[in-house]
Amino acid sequence: MGKGTNEGGPGERVGLVGMRERVILLGGDLKVDSQPGAGTTIVAEVPLFGENTNRGQ
Repeated sequence: MGKGTNEGGPGERVGLVGMRERVILLGGDLKVDSQPGAGTTIVAEVPLFGENTNRGQ
């Protein structure tokens, strides 16, 4: 296959490791679930600004 037309700018193509690092820096969590024939689901949970991040404690 040839090169895609959407090459993206700096910081746009970070991969799963980069995504996880960014989500953790924001105080969140990244979950990846992949099943053969069913695809991949990626869920990034990041607290809203001002949200209490110590729930349940």
